[in-house]
Amino acid sequence: MRTLSDGRLALPAYTSLPELIRCCGPRQAWMGVDSAGLREIHRTTGYDLVLLDGKQPPPPPPPSEDEYTQPRSWLRDPIGRAGTS
Repeated sequence: MRTLSDGRLALPAYTSLPELIRCCGPRQAWMGVDSAGLREIHRTTGYDLVLLDGKQPPPPPPPSEDEYTQPRSWLRDPIGRAGTS
């Protein structure tokens, strides 16, 4: 497990033994894990994401605006009555 600079907990995973060796060097301990195994690891560790083949993930997206409460400039009253009662 690795803690990333933004605080997320990452599970390193490799798509092949050559990729593991390329990223971490020879004589690495390893085991194969299927999707049930990943779920169990997640249950016990609470990792936030999986790092495949040593690649850093993109940063998390910025918080999005609530599309239902933010005004939309592209929504216009076609006959110019917007904002009148």
